[in-house]
Amino acid sequence: MLRTPGNWAGAVEEISRRHALDGPFQPSVEGSAVVWLSASRCIKLHPPLAEFLDSFRRETATLHYIAGRLPIPTPAIVAEGTLGDWPYFVATRLEGTPIDRVWPGLDAATRTRVAEHLGVAMAALHGLPAAPLADLGEPWPEFRREQRARCLAREREKQLDPQLEMQLAAWLTRSDALSDPEFTPALLHTEIGPHHLLVSGDRLTGLIDFGEAMVGDPDYDIAPVGLFVTRGDASAFGAFARAYGRDDATLRDPDYRARLLRHALMHRFGTLAWYLRVLGPPTTDLGELADFWFGAG
Repeated sequence: MLRTPGNWAGAVEEISRRHALDGPFQPSVEGSAVVWLSASRCIKLHPPLAEFLDSFRRETATLHYIAGRLPIPTPAIVAEGTLGDWPYFVATRLEGTPIDRVWPGLDAATRTRVAEHLGVAMAALHGLPAAPLADLGEPWPEFRREQRARCLAREREKQLDPQLEMQLAAWLTRSDALSDPEFTPALLHTEIGPHHLLVSGDRLTGLIDFGEAMVGDPDYDIAPVGLFVTRGDASAFGAFARAYGRDDATLRDPDYRARLLRHALMHRFGTLAWYLRVLGPPTTDLGELADFWFGAG
C-alpha cells in the first residue's frame, strides 16, 4: 500500500496546497515512509503505527537539532503537520547522487577526498552534545543486549550457511570476552551508507534519513562506512578514519577491527548472510572480513 503512488496523490496535493509548495512531486522508491520528491522539496508522510511514529520523532528531533551545525548539508525542515492521524514533514531536497552509485567509478584521489570529508563530518556529528536527544531509541546497553540475543536467530531467518553460522557463533563467543573501551555517548545516524550519503564531484553534498537516529557508541556509526562506503578500499577507509580522529595505533589494533565487525554483525538491520550476498567480499572468514572492511592503508 505504501508503494502504490495512486494512494497518496491526493494527500501530497493537500500538503502542497497547505504549504504553497512548488511541484510537481513524484513518488520515491526509497525509504519506509511515504516519500514524494520535487526538485527542491521532500515530503515524508508516516503511518500512525508505533514503528513509523517513532521514526518520525527521531528524524524531526534530530534534523531540528543538527540544522546548520555540520560540515555537510542535512535536510532542513520547512513544515510539519498531520493528515488525520498521519504525521508528515516537508524538508529541503539536497543535490547529489547516492554514493553507492558513483563510488566504483571514482579515482583514488577523489575517494580520499570524499572519505576525508565524511570523516570530518562524522566527527562533527559525534562531537555534538548528545544529552538533548538521549531519549531517542532504547538506552544503549539495553539495545546492545537485545541485538546480541537476536543475532544468530536473525542469521537463521536469512538462511546463513550452517557452517558459517557455527563460525559466527564461535566468533561471537570469543568477541564477547573483548572489553569495550569507555566512550562518550554520541548522536548516531546509524545507517551511513547507500542512499543516505549524496555526492557531487569530489564532495559530499548531503546526509539524509535520520529516522533511526539514536545515542550510543560512536563506533556503531563507523562500522557501516567500512562496509557500504569504502567497501574494502583500505586507503579510503584509512583516510576516513584518520580524518575522523582515529590514530594509527588504534587502526592497527586487530581488536579494534573485531569490535567494528561486531557492531556490523549486531546492527539493527544487518546480518552476515545479507552482507555476504549484497557486498560479495572476497572471503567468508570473519577475521579476514574484519581486516578487509576495516583495514587502513
